[in-house]
Amino acid sequence: ETFDTRTRDFVTSTSILPWLSVELCAAVVDDMTPSEIEEMLVRLEQDLIFIVSSGPQRRARYHQLFADLVRNTLRLEDRDRERDLRRRAAAFLATNDNVAAAVEQYLELADAAGVVRMVVEHGRLFYERNESATLVRWLRSAEAVATAPAPELGIHLLAAEIAALD
Repeated sequence: ETFDTRTRDFVTSTSILPWLSVELCAAVVDDMTPSEIEEMLVRLEQDLIFIVSSGPQRRARYHQLFADLVRNTLRLEDRDRERDLRRRAAAFLATNDNVAAAVEQYLELADAAGVVRMVVEHGRLFYERNESATLVRWLRSAEAVATAPAPELGIHLLAAEIAALD
């Protein structure tokens, strides 16, 4: 079955998301109301084999291979659109206490400054929960994509590596 234009645009826009919820989809889809998004998600879940539920909260998401295919197509066809969608998703996730998902969006954007900003704002929580290794992984990934020397990144990476030794 082929998608109509509206469905194809919705799936393409939301393919960059870690899960599908009305609120998160609304952060990246401009031309639909929350009730239209909810209807679309229900229809997609009923009609498509490409949506699965996973995790402790049973969140709906696209099947990984399907999402990868759609994201790769988006990246090849319109890299600027992908970057805009990811920025919007990261902003929504960050303001809704989904730090890890926001950082993953910044990493996909190769936005080292965005990762550092998230670590500065939320790193203490990860240190307190003994999750310094997560900070190390994020900061090393950010360091790998940084386009210019970033002393602040290096300082935070060093602190996270020291904390991870404990």
